[in-house]
Amino acid sequence: MVKQSYWRRTLQSALAEELAIVVPSEFERVFRAHHGLVFRTAYRITGNAADAEDVSQVVFLRLFRRAAGADVLENEESYLRRAAINAALDVMRSRQSDRTVELPDLPAEPAHDDPRELRQALGRAMA
Repeated sequence: MVKQSYWRRTLQSALAEELAIVVPSEFERVFRAHHGLVFRTAYRITGNAADAEDVSQVVFLRLFRRAAGADVLENEESYLRRAAINAALDVMRSRQSDRTVELPDLPAEPAHDDPRELRQALGRAMA
């Protein structure tokens, strides 16, 4: 069974699932004005364009769902920047928790004769 935290949904697929969605012009204005800011903020944290795109989709999907409640944002730029930072940090945290690497079995008796072999094994293990 796949955990919900590992599900990745794009903004388009999530919107397609909603019933009879009409994108408000205000939402579209906010998206057009700030999508670059959200992407750049996420990219600075994740260092990866694909992850930054995922973060952007999550941020704007959350904003879209929040807009359904008719809340008005006082400062759009600050809200979106903070939302991008939080979502990007969530991505980074999930990556760190999944960073377990199995080390290859090393010989029971370490080779004391050749320190280069030990350095190479340590280098491979750290990579």
